[in-house]
Amino acid sequence: MEIVEDWSARRNDVIAAARALAATWPARPFDNHNGITGPSAVALAYFLRRLAPTTVFEVGVWRGFSTWLIEQAVPQAKLFCLDPIFTVWPLLDPAKFGTTYKSPRADYHADDFSCIGLQVTPDRRDRLVVLFDDHQNKVIRLDQARRAGVKHLLFDDDVPYAADHETFAQMHLGNRLPPWFAQVVRRYERFPPLWQAVERNGRSHQALDLPDLPELAPFKAERDKWSWLSYIELA
Repeated sequence: MEIVEDWSARRNDVIAAARALAATWPARPFDNHNGITGPSAVALAYFLRRLAPTTVFEVGVWRGFSTWLIEQAVPQAKLFCLDPIFTVWPLLDPAKFGTTYKSPRADYHADDFSCIGLQVTPDRRDRLVVLFDDHQNKVIRLDQARRAGVKHLLFDDDVPYAADHETFAQMHLGNRLPPWFAQVVRRYERFPPLWQAVERNGRSHQALDLPDLPELAPFKAERDKWSWLSYIELA
């Protein structure tokens, strides 16, 4: 298993992804103050541009900001949006959660990922990505995806501190990764902050320190809000 921690060789690719996203940023459906914000939006755009999937499963949709981001990064990809909240969506007061975005070309499902019966054939493995942004224990989600034949996984909120769910980063730092993890995971990459920032645990983390380009200013303004997006490639 390869754990990628040095991102210096990828800096130019991250800048390219950030600039491409910046070109569409003024058209975002709303300002996202919870969940994926500017720095993590760049991370998501970077990974999706690199993987170039033809199908994306978004697990955990809420207001739909990451749905919009996926469309910007891979506009030709087929998109499936899964969130059990859709079962009670008509009962919710829109004034309580604000503006939402719903893609006219995505398929929406109220089933949990574990219930959809996904089985990925070998010829589709390299062109399908699953994004988990659902605050569920990440090892459980990884195992569900592995059993479904998925190869490329993205996890938001892979935080290294105490949270409402168990993360790979917590287990990695505490030497608590299960023994089978190294057998089924080929690569584990945790996206770094774009600029020097202080995370909510009070610690500073090594940053890519992107150039101060005017078009990247909206992302730098939120540099303390990145949310530890990670990529896992399964063997």
